[in-house]
Amino acid sequence: TRDPIPVLTQGAPTSVAVMLTRVGGDAAAAPLVGTRWRLDDLAGTGVVAGAGAEATLEFPEEGRVAGRGSCNRFFGPVTITGSAIQFGLLGATQMACPEPIGAQESRYFAALRAAERFTLDGDSLRLSGA
Repeated sequence: TRDPIPVLTQGAPTSVAVMLTRVGGDAAAAPLVGTRWRLDDLAGTGVVAGAGAEATLEFPEEGRVAGRGSCNRFFGPVTITGSAIQFGLLGATQMACPEPIGAQESRYFAALRAAERFTLDGDSLRLSGA
């Protein structure tokens, strides 16, 4: 489903889930290499819409990741083994982001750092942590 389904434990979220929708690339040969995704949901909170707020995730080549956090571009290494995923130290531009876009970007980067596995379901990519 593309609808957010928050997971709550004792009233507080305990896992990180990021839902993205494919917007480019073909995953026939390799599941993520050459694909581009748009952030649709961030830990069950939805996303900030509007010009300059779109967050993306791209896998331009094996072992590399890039995209937009919301207003800043980022890039770095990624390790993918089976359904396991680990983002390395990400570099990013340092533009000042207006709120609430800046808060979304901070949460998105934190979710990428915490991601441990991924699942593909048609045109959807879900990243999740412990």
